[in-house]
Amino acid sequence: MQCASQNHSVNAICRGPPAAQSLVKSSHRSQRPALVKQQQFHALLPCTRLHAQQEDEQGKPTDESSSSSSSSNSTLELLSLLVNNPSEIINGSEGEDTAENAAVQPSESKQEAKESPGTSEAGLYAPPLAQPRVTYVLLGLNLLVYLAGIGIALRVGGEASNQWFLSLAKSNQALQNGEIWRLGTSVFMHAGLLHLGLNTLALAQLGPEAEAVLGPQSFLTIYLLSGLSGSVASFITSPRLVTVGASGAIFGLLGAIAAYLVKNRQQLTNSNRQLVNILGIVAANVLLGLGGGNIDNAGHIGGLAAGLILGPQTSRHLLTSRLKLEDLLDMPQAVVPAGSVERAWEFFRKIGSPKFHVAPMVDQSELAFRLLCRRHGATAAYTPMLHSRLSVDSPKYLEEHFTTCKIDRPLFAQFCANDPPTLLRAAQLVQGRCDAVDINLGCPQRIARKGRYGAFLMDDLPLIERLVSVLATSLEVPVTCKIRIFPELQRTLEYARMLQAAGCSILAVHGRTRQQKRASETRADWDSIKAVREAVDIPVLANGNVQNLADVHACMEYTGAVGVMSAEALLEDPALFRPSRLNPDGAKSPTEGCELLLEYLDLAESYTTPFRMIRGHAFSLLGDWLTEFTDLRDSMNDYGLDEARLKAIAGEMRQRILGLDRTYPIPKLSARQLARLEAEESKQAAQEEQQRETDALQELESKRDGAVAAASV
Repeated sequence: MQCASQNHSVNAICRGPPAAQSLVKSSHRSQRPALVKQQQFHALLPCTRLHAQQEDEQGKPTDESSSSSSSSNSTLELLSLLVNNPSEIINGSEGEDTAENAAVQPSESKQEAKESPGTSEAGLYAPPLAQPRVTYVLLGLNLLVYLAGIGIALRVGGEASNQWFLSLAKSNQALQNGEIWRLGTSVFMHAGLLHLGLNTLALAQLGPEAEAVLGPQSFLTIYLLSGLSGSVASFITSPRLVTVGASGAIFGLLGAIAAYLVKNRQQLTNSNRQLVNILGIVAANVLLGLGGGNIDNAGHIGGLAAGLILGPQTSRHLLTSRLKLEDLLDMPQAVVPAGSVERAWEFFRKIGSPKFHVAPMVDQSELAFRLLCRRHGATAAYTPMLHSRLSVDSPKYLEEHFTTCKIDRPLFAQFCANDPPTLLRAAQLVQGRCDAVDINLGCPQRIARKGRYGAFLMDDLPLIERLVSVLATSLEVPVTCKIRIFPELQRTLEYARMLQAAGCSILAVHGRTRQQKRASETRADWDSIKAVREAVDIPVLANGNVQNLADVHACMEYTGAVGVMSAEALLEDPALFRPSRLNPDGAKSPTEGCELLLEYLDLAESYTTPFRMIRGHAFSLLGDWLTEFTDLRDSMNDYGLDEARLKAIAGEMRQRILGLDRTYPIPKLSARQLARLEAEESKQAAQEEQQRETDALQELESKRDGAVAAASV
């Protein structure tokens, strides 16, 4: 607290509010270093690297992290969410990759080149947390100033000691005489052991971690300017008081914390509780000051105001993800163990080093279609994108959208998500029936924007890192990611490195940006895919510009990717990966779309498939021939269409094509009409999918509201 004297005596009694003890944690600072504490929260910070779990000399994990969680709701821990410039974290200790290391598996020389003095024993990059040297200097100054006064009192007498303190204190008369420096020196002064003890204890608890994540300059700025602001406020409003005390600076730190809580109150579920604690400390001091005694309220309030103003200014990269702190505290620590790159390659080899991947497609990469592609050359496949929340809250949704069988391997189950706890629970439901769990970070469609997932998480890299690291440290199967590129290559490379460090085992890169939605309008950037492949050490899959098997091999050769993922081209030709496609006589025949549709319909009959998915595949497989046989197209748009009629349509079209003396269709519709039809069908399909998702979420909300209402009766 701020102590003042009206009679120029520093022996006045300084009373401290009991609420101030809420700043103090029960565990000792030496038992909870800031580095260990930061493990629990660092995944919230923009693009930070994961800490390796600390080990003792025998190689056994320490229990420091567990002890750190015992006081997870303290104001101090919330302050530790303030961060430095993320670019320093991303680029601080990264080495440069070269094109010479373009082998499928990273060489030892490449891995050694990435080692740096900042690398932990586990081989991961630790965030550049500042050592709390400034805090200890401030503590030392406070103690030295007080001991100097005690020394003078012991040698010369108490009055001489009082005069020495008063010669450095804030005094309006002295300030008016030009001794402006007194506004700063009072920050290091205390009147009595109780006053010194309370301020020292608060600084010792708040200081180290605040400085560690703010950096010494920002921390010192808040501390000194808050103390100065307290002195100025006292000078303006309390002209008769001679002030000695560092409480203005302490209240400045409280103000910075309060500003952080207010700014992020929607993300931090216990922010109101912490704000009440801070308000209680301030109110107790103000009430004590109003009740008389030698407490300088103006010094406290002036320091608090400075902290409220300076806190947001020195914390530009605050928490941006909409995570709930209470959920995070219940999650396992995101500490990716050493050797994650080696395990990634071990996993890739274990599943057969697959080169030809069926991409995840909403309502179009279901079991029947995956099996059709596997029959004709695909060596791995992804499920359709699964909504994590619907998967957790609606067993019916997961039962319909996630189906598999013994021959459907290797299989990657893909989820969209923006909440780590929900994603983890969803992934745990399927991890026993797939080889890996994939996170959709690439969907650019409007439905992804509305749901805040897919490529629209690229605006919130801390959340992406947390999503990956939570799965990597909690699942029995590996986690993989499918991404799009940034317009800037450097940002893309930093993004890819962050995903690798977070625990991603296979990275699929679509060589288009979030804005480039239509593949027909923009060619994929193979150069960016190649750069990513050279920048990371885990297996990389390429996606984009693949129309046939020759393109597949050309893409792998150019980018150095270990495999290729295809989406739209596979919808038109599920046999795209068939080895015979490279033979002179192996091209897709005119009737092959009809034959593949008949084969698919048999699979859909054996493995229950929603008819909306079947109908979508029928249009893709029959393709351009529908522009000539428009009567069959009209039949496919009839209300009563079913699997039996689709088989008949496919058979009829096959017979018509065989009766022609040509191998190509002659459209009855103009190119503009066809483009308009395709655009309308695509828009309708997207709207139907968005409506299904919206209806499912609304149904969940209605059930939840009903349950709450029933419980309240």
